[in-house]
Amino acid sequence: MRRFIVSCLLATSAIVSSTSLPAHAQDDAKIACQAMDAAFEAALESGDPAKVVALYTADGEMNAPQGIFQGTEAIAAFAKAFMKPGLKDNGVLKSTRQVGNVLVCSGDYTLTFPPGSPVKEVTGHYTRVLTKSGNG
Repeated sequence: MRRFIVSCLLATSAIVSSTSLPAHAQDDAKIACQAMDAAFEAALESGDPAKVVALYTADGEMNAPQGIFQGTEAIAAFAKAFMKPGLKDNGVLKSTRQVGNVLVCSGDYTLTFPPGSPVKEVTGHYTRVLTKSGNG
């Protein structure tokens, strides 16, 4: 399986030219996207902003309805303000695209907030852009 790291999380759709990949490469891309989705959900639900930040490169970017957060310090500040104990994230991967060393994972999410929160649930779409890291 190839290893990928998050370089960007977008709340909007991304356009990437698609190429025909061999079946094993398509499987690797889907597996990498599923692993990143699971890691992001676990990090968000942990309540620890450092776990969210660990998924990004130093120059990573998070685009959210609240704004664009560039770099790990800005992402950490946003995550700290946003994350609440009991937050649940359910992502559903809808598509994967790989062009060279870039992998784009897109899907839908539902964030369920703990009882007593002013907002009960938020739904939306996500796009995660990953870049290949290392030789694996």
